[in-house]
Amino acid sequence: MIWKPMNLLVLVGLLLLTACGGTSNVGGNPGPGMGDKVDPVITAVNGIVDAATVSGSVSISATATDNTAVTSFTLRIDGSQVASFATGNLSYSWDTTTATNASHSLLFTAGDAAGNTAVRTLNVTVNNNAAPATGTLVGTVLTPDGEDPVSQALLFHVDNSKPDNMGNSDESEPDGSFSLGGIPLGTQDFILRSGIFEESFSFDVQPGQNDIPAGLTTLDAGDASSMLVVTGQYDVIENVLAKLGLGDSDASGNLVLGTEFFTLVDGAGKLDDVAYQDFDDVFMDPANYASYRTIFLNCGNDFETDFFGSSTAVDGLRNWVEAGGRLYCTDWSYDFCEQLWPDMVSFETTDGSGDGLGATAGLANEAELGASQGTVAATIEDAFMLSWLNGRSATNGDGTIDVTDWLPAWTVIQDVDPAVKVWASGDVSFGFPTTTQNRPLTISFNAGNGRVLFSSYHTEEFASSGLTPQDRVLQYLIFEVL
Repeated sequence: MIWKPMNLLVLVGLLLLTACGGTSNVGGNPGPGMGDKVDPVITAVNGIVDAATVSGSVSISATATDNTAVTSFTLRIDGSQVASFATGNLSYSWDTTTATNASHSLLFTAGDAAGNTAVRTLNVTVNNNAAPATGTLVGTVLTPDGEDPVSQALLFHVDNSKPDNMGNSDESEPDGSFSLGGIPLGTQDFILRSGIFEESFSFDVQPGQNDIPAGLTTLDAGDASSMLVVTGQYDVIENVLAKLGLGDSDASGNLVLGTEFFTLVDGAGKLDDVAYQDFDDVFMDPANYASYRTIFLNCGNDFETDFFGSSTAVDGLRNWVEAGGRLYCTDWSYDFCEQLWPDMVSFETTDGSGDGLGATAGLANEAELGASQGTVAATIEDAFMLSWLNGRSATNGDGTIDVTDWLPAWTVIQDVDPAVKVWASGDVSFGFPTTTQNRPLTISFNAGNGRVLFSSYHTEEFASSGLTPQDRVLQYLIFEVL
């Protein structure tokens, strides 16, 4: 073969481009900030459930969401594609009389334009010879106010024949819906769990679909008695909890004191000393809060110096968390996270190097270097949280939420241990001179058998009658993590 000169030049150019690197990325993974890396979420499958016995014609529908758009949504039965759509909505009528009376596999696959996919597999039994001997429970898990859905709540059938008494189970979808199939007929017992909340109920299961009343699947505000909230100077988490049904709110969105289902402790000289204890009255002796499961520390605590001056107090809080407690801190309360677990989070320092991940904690209050700014578009890093927030109209449609109320000297995260989960991040300004960089904004990590959450921004600096996007993040974390 005789090569033309022009072909040789093109070939050499292509080889040089390949050798020198036509892209700055190494390997098969996109570099930081390059491309869409968020998988779609199959939010609901209706008309059929895992482990069910089906017969006749079965109407199947499913929905999927994505941070950009779902571009393909398919259903395969026993490996053969039977339905294909170019949106996040799928529907198919399955004539089971054409299938064998046996077990069959249904595979739902949702994809986006970047090649990210989500799959869900259901295994069902076709039996067109007899009526089904089981029933299916369908319903929606709701927050104590009876308005908002709760995702990833666990519902299971109490089966005394099993060592853990746990029979068939299902987790609620981002829209709060669940579908629990394969349940024996007659009166059966069920347990619903989400964070600190646990409800139990009995239901007379009939063949086929059983619609569960919302009254049985609405979480009980009384379970919030295991929560303790410490007031702060610059954050009012207690107002958000009230708006979730854990207390009463006035017209401005403030908690009506005395109506809260949780315990309120004064950390900033804002409460009546007769009705409410001060922070040091409670936290200097770990026995005072041993019975609680979740503690919230608002930004701006007047008693930090006394607390960190007592090894008994510091060790007590650390031991409480590591024994199974949940600790949530915002902004200036970061020292309760940093001083106790310095190996998990490195906070910013004036020289820009951070205080490092190690056994030695940084200086108290050293990381309060954030600049005043109006709104930050924070990227939601968790696909399930993003899907839930989309359902609450809390996002901007591009995978971000608007975080507001950045007072000067907010606390800046410099780096996190690989074991730390980042829920939200964003481009923020901080330091002297001021620089703008992408930093984690909401994080969590395991500490022994417990968990610690930290947020650089306030949950709610000022009272508001509705729930802001950043309030929604806390709402999600309360029922998912705390």
